[in-house]
Amino acid sequence: MSSYPKVLWGSIGLWIWAANAVAGPCAPWVTLVVSVQGIVEVKRVKESAWSRVKVQDQFCAGDSIRADIHSRAGLLLRNETLLRLDQGTTLILPDFVEEDSAWLTLLRGALHFISNVPYRLKVKTPFVNAAVEGTEFAVRVSDTDAKVWVVEGQVLVENPQGSIRLGPGKAAVAEAGKAPAPYLKITPRDAVQWALYYPPIIDYRPAVLLDARRQRAAALYRGGQIPAAIETLNSIPESARDSQFFTQRAAIVLTVGQVESALGDIDQARALSPESGAPVALQSIIELTRNDKEKAFSLAESAVKLEPQSPTPFVALSYSRQAAFNIEGAKESIQKALELAPDDALAWARLAELELSM
Repeated sequence: MSSYPKVLWGSIGLWIWAANAVAGPCAPWVTLVVSVQGIVEVKRVKESAWSRVKVQDQFCAGDSIRADIHSRAGLLLRNETLLRLDQGTTLILPDFVEEDSAWLTLLRGALHFISNVPYRLKVKTPFVNAAVEGTEFAVRVSDTDAKVWVVEGQVLVENPQGSIRLGPGKAAVAEAGKAPAPYLKITPRDAVQWALYYPPIIDYRPAVLLDARRQRAAALYRGGQIPAAIETLNSIPESARDSQFFTQRAAIVLTVGQVESALGDIDQARALSPESGAPVALQSIIELTRNDKEKAFSLAESAVKLEPQSPTPFVALSYSRQAAFNIEGAKESIQKALELAPDDALAWARLAELELSM
């Protein structure tokens, strides 16, 4: 398997968990929901209305699923494929005519696929089809084209105008009426960064925020209502947006993989308050998830120096130390965070995580 951070649990754990799922409308099910962030909906094949999706829901062949803005979802296909939906994605679920082969229709948006074993999967889009024999790849469909990136395995990208075979680290783009061609602007790593997990490091509690709208945004975020939290923050006038505003918004959008938006807000936060450690700590988490461990560690250390009385930089430092297999150092960082903020829920959860790893 690739060295990229994993976006979902291992397949063995998923299948054990899936065995306990409540029976759905079809047997065997085609897709099982394993994670939901924001607003994700389903329209079942025999229904006309869309309804909200929740974890452990089961879906059938022909059902449609869509993820709203500031939302994403993780699905387990019956052939042990883990599938991530980005915001703005709509797809039609496949019918497994053969156990190791299926057709999936992506109408718009982006999908990331990962499997522990090679499999055959065909993805239909309005511009091109992708026949896959591999373990990790991504597809994105816009109004004008479709792009395919391969992390591991082989993908045959084809339409009536032509075809191209992609290997690991390669990508292709297909526009309406044109044959697929090599695509070099975005690497596979950058193409799937929206699907990765960026651990939260700031324990936003409404009680510690002064602005009423930021308090409401924090409450919505803690309740899992990410689109509503972002909408609430966006209602704050430009004139009232300080470094803490941009840091809070960056932290929230990062939980749904919107890295470029988060980095833009981090830049704004650092420009408005160069002495603040929190935005630097968030950037450290982004670089660590991108697998740039040295840069992540340097940023985490810088965050601690900038704001040594805040728990957030120490939480970020714990992740960098753990990535370097310095578990004791990571635990020391978290213990320091808890000295500074004894009621920081994320720091306590992080400490438990490290103790479990030991």
